[in-house]
Amino acid sequence: MKFANVTFFSVIVLIGIANTASIPSISDDNDRDRSSLDTLYPIIPERTQIPIRIPTYDTALDNHKLSKRDANTAKEINGTHPQLLSADSTDEVFTASAEHRDRLVFHAKLTSIGYCDTVITGGKFDCDQCSIIKKPHLVATFNDVAHDTAGFIVRDDEEKKIYMSFRGAYYHQNPLEAISVQQTRYAPVQDALVATSSYDSYIEIQTLVIPMFAKELDAHPDYTLEVSGYSLGANTAIFAAMDLYQRERRITADNLSIYNFGGFRPGNSVFASYVEGTGIPFQRVVQYRDAVPHYPPSVLGFSHAGTENWVSKDGNKVYICKAELESAQCSNSALPAPDLSYHLRYLNVDMNVCGDSQ
Repeated sequence: MKFANVTFFSVIVLIGIANTASIPSISDDNDRDRSSLDTLYPIIPERTQIPIRIPTYDTALDNHKLSKRDANTAKEINGTHPQLLSADSTDEVFTASAEHRDRLVFHAKLTSIGYCDTVITGGKFDCDQCSIIKKPHLVATFNDVAHDTAGFIVRDDEEKKIYMSFRGAYYHQNPLEAISVQQTRYAPVQDALVATSSYDSYIEIQTLVIPMFAKELDAHPDYTLEVSGYSLGANTAIFAAMDLYQRERRITADNLSIYNFGGFRPGNSVFASYVEGTGIPFQRVVQYRDAVPHYPPSVLGFSHAGTENWVSKDGNKVYICKAELESAQCSNSALPAPDLSYHLRYLNVDMNVCGDSQ
């Protein structure tokens, strides 16, 4: 996925829908009959409630009027501890410590593994980046060419973690292809709307990845779960994490977290508020003036969820923003001049290629 001579409005390159049909595929370490996995637990009603108070904001990005979290709430939602935040902070923004940045770099590298053919099509956890997992066990890979949705599940038996990661676009290089800004009803949550194309992409692999992930939890109930995604895969990661939370009582804000890199806005403010209300730690990372997180425009009814981690131009510093939903203090301050070239490299990690960048 390469870009040249692009503007903010060319962000559509990243999010087009494929024209080539294909059957979703999955490979897993036990070569089980897939039909035995295609069963979803019912949704738990009490896990679909939106917060009593839905944050409001001015949809004009150059004139945000956002309510703010207090410092303690910000730290809790960030999924960090006070010692992870440096002293270089303001009432609006924290500067993350080196330890917090290192964790983001880990997930950036993990997500880039989705571009490694040895992993996705070869079924072997063997690549330059793969060494970041101390004791890896590749559980499954999935690749739906029709929706350009691919990723993997890997377990680290030393760290006692299960990772699910979704890569960004792979087959889409035609700048004339555009994502529809159409929204569709998000059935689990009343009045929630989500981006139609990205949600459809998730639904295509839902019955493959959710039962597989749950099966891993059956075998390893004391492991923590981390879901990550980049670009097109960032929204897929959100939908997958919410689906797991809604169907599995064993999955809570204590053992599930989300890491999102260069994702576009997934849905309306009700959906964003619902995600916030789960209390699941959600790190939303934006590299400097990356254009993609500003699309679709908020004036069309779209909003981000998660705690924004705004990365400096050189990739060496991370600012954690305390605003609910979105902040005028961080990446939105780059408007009206976002730059698509910043989408390809996050925290000095090349996100859309298989290879070690640091």
